[in-house]
Amino acid sequence: MVATAVELQKLKQDFDSKLPSYLDKIHDVWSQIRLVEWNRKLAESLLYYCHKLAGSSAIYGHNEISERLKQIELALGDLLEKDQKNSQAYEVIETNLRNIRINPLDIERELSNTFASKSSNIEHSIIIIDDDQDTGEYLKNLISNIGHNPYFYETIEEAVANLREVKPSLILLDINFPEGQVAGIKAISSIRDVLGYRVPIVMISSRKDMAVRLASMTSGSDGFLTKPVKVSELESIINEKSMATRLEGKRVLIVDDDKSTGLFYRAILKRYQIDTEIVTDPMKTIAKINDYKPHLILMDNVMPGCRGTELAEIIKQDPELFHIPIIFITADNDFELPSKILSLGAKGFLLKPIKEKSFINTVEKALLVQQHVITKFKSNPTLKQRNIYSSQYQFFGDVESSISNSIASVFGLLLLRITNYGNLREKYGLASSTLLLDKFVDTSLPREMVNVKICKFGESDVLILLERPNLEEIESEVNVIAQHLNDVLEHQSEDGKLLFDEINMTLALTTSSNKDNSIEAILSKCQELSKQAKVGGLVSVDLSNTIGSPSKVRSINVNVSDLIQKKAFALSYQPIISIEDSSNIYIDTYTRLINSEFDVFAPSEFFNHFSKKEHWVSLDRFVIEKSVDKLKSINTLPDKEIFLIVRLSKQCILNKDNILWLSNIIQNNRVRSQKTLVVSLQEGEFNEHREGYLYFVEKLRLLGCQISLQGYGETSQSIAIRNELKPDLIKVDSKVLKQHKDSKALVAELVQYSSSRSINVIATKIESADRLSSLYQQGIMYFQGNFIEEASMNIDINTKISLF
Repeated sequence: MVATAVELQKLKQDFDSKLPSYLDKIHDVWSQIRLVEWNRKLAESLLYYCHKLAGSSAIYGHNEISERLKQIELALGDLLEKDQKNSQAYEVIETNLRNIRINPLDIERELSNTFASKSSNIEHSIIIIDDDQDTGEYLKNLISNIGHNPYFYETIEEAVANLREVKPSLILLDINFPEGQVAGIKAISSIRDVLGYRVPIVMISSRKDMAVRLASMTSGSDGFLTKPVKVSELESIINEKSMATRLEGKRVLIVDDDKSTGLFYRAILKRYQIDTEIVTDPMKTIAKINDYKPHLILMDNVMPGCRGTELAEIIKQDPELFHIPIIFITADNDFELPSKILSLGAKGFLLKPIKEKSFINTVEKALLVQQHVITKFKSNPTLKQRNIYSSQYQFFGDVESSISNSIASVFGLLLLRITNYGNLREKYGLASSTLLLDKFVDTSLPREMVNVKICKFGESDVLILLERPNLEEIESEVNVIAQHLNDVLEHQSEDGKLLFDEINMTLALTTSSNKDNSIEAILSKCQELSKQAKVGGLVSVDLSNTIGSPSKVRSINVNVSDLIQKKAFALSYQPIISIEDSSNIYIDTYTRLINSEFDVFAPSEFFNHFSKKEHWVSLDRFVIEKSVDKLKSINTLPDKEIFLIVRLSKQCILNKDNILWLSNIIQNNRVRSQKTLVVSLQEGEFNEHREGYLYFVEKLRLLGCQISLQGYGETSQSIAIRNELKPDLIKVDSKVLKQHKDSKALVAELVQYSSSRSINVIATKIESADRLSSLYQQGIMYFQGNFIEEASMNIDINTKISLF
C-alpha cells in the first residue's frame, strides 16, 4: 500500500504527543548539571540528546523549538570544550530553556500542506519538444508503438504551458531552437521548476561532438540521443529513465538513532514505491547491509557508539560494500562536514529539516547513477580478483602501491588500444561507441584469469596490470590474452552478427623488475610502443635495466632530428570550459612535431633531441608567431574575448636577449588586445629561477600580455610565489589537489584570494564528472582535461562560444 499524507500526519501526531516528555527530560538533566557538581559525562549526554531532538523537531514542524535546542547544543559544546562552568554559557542555556514553548499551531498544522500527496499510478507519459515537426511526429509514432503516451510540442513555451497537465515521466528535448543554438540546454532547469519534481530529461540532437554532450550533462540532462534516433536506443532509454519504473522496488537503508526520524523518511520514500529498513543502532549497520543488500544508505552523523563519518569509512573499505552510495542527512552544524563526507565518497548531503523535493531528487539521482555499478558488481563473480576500476586516479594510485609493495618479481603493463575509435564514435555516436568499449573491457580477459587490475584509460584505451614471478609467465599470459581477444573479435551473437567486428586493436606491453620505475614512465613507454604496433599486433619492451635503455624495442620510424631541423612544429588546442556564463574564453596550446604522414609527436618524444640552443629559439618563435596569428583570426566578436595560453621554454625566459624579438612579434602584429596572449609559467621553475622569471614577467606586462601560474600547490611556496608574481590566471592540477594533505583549505584560500582580485582559477586534468562537480562546489569555475575535450589541431570556435 502506498503511503499518503494521512500516514505522515499520524507520525507527526505521535511525535507531538511525546514532545512534552522529551523537553521535560532536558529540563531534568540540566537541573542536575546546574545544581550539583559539574559532570562532564552528563553534559555530553545532554548535548547529544539536544542535537537529536533539534533535528526531529524541525522535521515535524516545530522550528522555534529546534532553533532553541541548537543554541543549547552550542552552549553545551562550549562548556565541554573548556571542561568547566561558564556563566555566559549557563545563561544561554537557562534563557533558551525558559523560552521553549510548544506552539499549538505547530501541533495542529498538517504535514500534507508541506508534503503533497503523490498518486501511486505514475503515468507513462513522454513529452517530445522539437521544432522539427517531422522529427517530432516520427518520435511520437515510435513511442506509441512501444506502448507509451507521447505528447509533441514544437516550442519550449508551448511544452512548458502543458507540463503540469501532462505530468511527464520523461522528456525528450532538442538542443537547437530558433531562440538559440543551445536553447534546449538552457531550458532544463526552468522545465523542472515548473513541474516541481526532477523529471528525467534526455537531449536529442544531430550534433555528435563531446562539447555539446558535456554542456548537456553539466546542465542536468539525464541522457543523450543522436538523430536519427533508433528504436532500440529509444526503448532502452525510456525503460532506463522513465519515472514509472526507475524507483519502484529500490531498497534504501536508513541509519538514524532517532526512530521517529527514520519513520518519517520511510513514509516519504514509500510514496515513491521505495522499500526501506531502519537501523537505530549504528553498530548493527554492517550486519543489516549484508542481510538487506540496500541500493542506497541514508545516514545520520551524530550517533552513539559510532559517528556516521566513521561508519561510512568502514563501508567504503569493504570491497563487497564500497559500491553502495551513501547520503548524509544531519543537523550537525560543523561547517567542514560536507567536505569531509564528500571526501569519503558520499553521494549527497542534506541538512535537517529536509524538504521533500530536494530529498527525493537527491535519493533518485544517487540510485540511478549507481544502478549500473551495482548490477555489474553483482553479476561478475571475479570482480574482486580482477579489480576493474572506473577511476583512473584510483587505478594509478593502487598500481603505484602495488609496484612498491609487490612480492612479485616482475610486473607488466599491457596497453590495449582501439585505433579506430574516432571512426566508430563518428559513425554510431558517443553513447553507442562508449557502450561498445565498456563491453569490450568486460570481455577483454579470459574468465579464468584473475589477480589483475584493469582500467579504461581515456576514450579508446584499456590498461591491464599483471604481477607474476618471472617475465616468461607474463609473456605467456599476454599471449593468452591476445588469442582471447582475437576470439572475442570473431565471436558471433545469436543472430549471427559480429559483436566487435568493426574494432581495430593494437597491444603494447611494457615489463620491468625494477620497482624504481614509476607508473608514469611505464605508461609513457607503452604509449610510445603502441604507435609501432600494427593492427592486431603486439609489441613489447622490458625496462628492467634503466628507463630509456630497453632491452628490446624497435626504433621509431621517423628521424626526429630531421623534423626539428625542418622546424616541422605545430600547435594543438584544448578548450577550457566555464561552468557559468563568461565573456572570456580560454584555450590552452601544446607544441607538437608533425611529419609528412601527419604522425604527431608529443614533447616527451622530441625534446630530448634538442641539442642546440637554436632549437629552443626556433620552437619559441614558432609558438609566439603561430599564437599571435591565431588570435588575430579568432578574436572577432564584440562581446567575447578569446585567450590563448602558451608555454615558452626555460631557455627563452632566462635569456634577456629574447625579449627584443618577442616584443617585435607582438607589437608588429595587430592583435585586438595583447592581453589575450597568456604566457604560462611553471610554479616549480619560478621557484628555481626567481630573479630571471620576475624580469621576464615585468617585460611581458609592459607588452600587455597576461601571466598564468601553472602547477599551483606543487611546492611549499605556492602562496608566496603567487603573491609575488601576481598572475592573471592560476591553474591547479586536480590530481595534485587529491594528494594534498589539506586540499579543501588550499582551494578555499585560493578561491577567496582570486575572487577578491578578479583572477580566474582553472582546475586541470579533470578525469570525471564527480571531480568536476566537487571542485565546482568549492568555488572553481573553469575546468580542463581530456575527460572534457581532448586537444586537437583545430579550433571550432563557433561551437566553443555557443556552449561555453
